[in-house]
Amino acid sequence: MNQIVSSSAERMRRYRERKRAGIEMASLPIQLFTDELNEMVERGALTPETRNDKTKVAEAIEAILAQWVEI
Repeated sequence: MNQIVSSSAERMRRYRERKRAGIEMASLPIQLFTDELNEMVERGALTPETRNDKTKVAEAIEAILAQWVEI
């Protein structure tokens, strides 16, 4: 039998999965300056080709935060 799941029910299911896994989600608007992006490239968090890709920048920031928390 096919089951139709509403988008709100799907969001709640994903939220509960993240909660069980101990994952907190936050969407934060941040402003990055050219110097900060350059530093991320110099330190290897980004490549020159990905420095303007919002998804890659977000992934790099997540990785930096993960390293910082492990310290």
